[in-house]
Amino acid sequence: MLNIKYSWSKTKVFSKIKRTNYTPFRDLYLNTNHTSTHALMSIQCLLRAYDVDPKECYLLINRHPIAEPVDVREYIINRERRGFAKSLLARRFSFARVYKILSNFDVVNKLLTKTSPSFDNFYLFDDYYFTNYKSKVIEKANLAYQDKPLNIVLVKRYLDYYDEY
Repeated sequence: MLNIKYSWSKTKVFSKIKRTNYTPFRDLYLNTNHTSTHALMSIQCLLRAYDVDPKECYLLINRHPIAEPVDVREYIINRERRGFAKSLLARRFSFARVYKILSNFDVVNKLLTKTSPSFDNFYLFDDYYFTNYKSKVIEKANLAYQDKPLNIVLVKRYLDYYDEY
């Protein structure tokens, strides 16, 4: 892998040592300091290095939820919110408690908005992003509610409920 070279740059594709803008990959580091165009060229370079014809592949672009059309966002939010509510009811939570959790989860989402402008609603996350931002929102809650420890406990609890869902 260390012998793979870009046709368009003298920068190394892989490195044995940690460098700026290199991401760990197995026991090496992969150069990830690219614009979107160069990132695509980098992917093509790696495919060719392993004799994979890029024409036989497709690229799935993962956009941040904020970039999705409003109607798509609303559909997913409503679907996930209903699913979350059903999961809480299946745990034998009362309707009143489920309503309270969902209402308070809107506050949790406001903390998320203060954490990242690109991610503004936990109902739009996949597992990877959820795990990453769950801890960031808990940190934000610790700062925002220093004088209200119960609020911090509730933020953690509600995020744990959603994590279990």
